[in-house]
Amino acid sequence: MIVADRREEILQLLYQHQRMRVAELSEILGVSEVTVRRYLTQLADQGKVRRYHGWVALASEAAAERPFRERAQQATEEKERIARYAASMIPDGATIMLSGGTTTARIIHHLRDRKGLTIITSALNIAAEVVEWESCRLIVCGGLVRDGSYQIIGPVAVDTIRQLTADFSFIGVDGITTRHGLMTSDIFEAEVDAAMIRASRRAVVVADSRKLGRTSIAVISPVTEIETLITDQNASPHICRDLEDHGVEVIRV
Repeated sequence: MIVADRREEILQLLYQHQRMRVAELSEILGVSEVTVRRYLTQLADQGKVRRYHGWVALASEAAAERPFRERAQQATEEKERIARYAASMIPDGATIMLSGGTTTARIIHHLRDRKGLTIITSALNIAAEVVEWESCRLIVCGGLVRDGSYQIIGPVAVDTIRQLTADFSFIGVDGITTRHGLMTSDIFEAEVDAAMIRASRRAVVVADSRKLGRTSIAVISPVTEIETLITDQNASPHICRDLEDHGVEVIRV
């Protein structure tokens, strides 16, 4: 089996079990622990796993979330394709909800010429761009601005969303698995995102392939509460099939 296949098999096993001992992987794969550690080093360098003494887990963003501007410079081509496709789903006159996130922020760049949109957002950076548009109604959630982020959080934001409905919600996440669901790194942000999902007729997650199979600290919702995931062509076929088996439409662009 080639190295890439071995690494993919390790990710599939971790996707099922979340964390495993190096000795377990060695036995399942039929290779030495030294070889397993070499594969794990490569996966860790790609940001897909975290290594601990004698065991390994899927990567989590919970430990130290990077600043927004730094995250915005990662996987830029993939995020742009995802955002462009998401924007193509939105007709003139639609009402949409946009969570915070580097990919949702890119969706806005493709909507300026749409007519009659109503945009509801919990992200100050998105609101700051949309407020200058002439043919658009903007609704911004009230609440507390999260430190180090443009995201508005708290009970006021959640209550605002609960009083509204939308045709679409577009949600950014830090991780997604069928076992834990959609995840983010802040429990208060998770509450706002969950309210958006429940308030929309079609909930769409926009996430590049690095987020698939990854875990984080706060659960937004089970994957069964969303209709669609838009991701990139590098997404693991195994994870995509698993999501599809749970009723999620997976679109790779």
